[in-house]
Amino acid sequence: MDNQYEFYKLTPTDDVEMGIYDRAMEYVFANEDIRNIAISGVYGAGKSSMFESYKKEYPQKKFIHISLAHFTS
Repeated sequence: MDNQYEFYKLTPTDDVEMGIYDRAMEYVFANEDIRNIAISGVYGAGKSSMFESYKKEYPQKKFIHISLAHFTS
């Protein structure tokens, strides 16, 4: 088997190191006038993993996930 290539799955995980993103999310929830947030970035950047990790860390909070993705065959 040729081992010159290394592959990674791009499905979200729920165990990433949050770092500054934890503080950013806490800022959002500490301000009642913030009603919506957007998390943007290129495919595979870790947006979903960051969000899934935050949800795992704070299960008492409620979330609604809306995807604006549109796929055609």
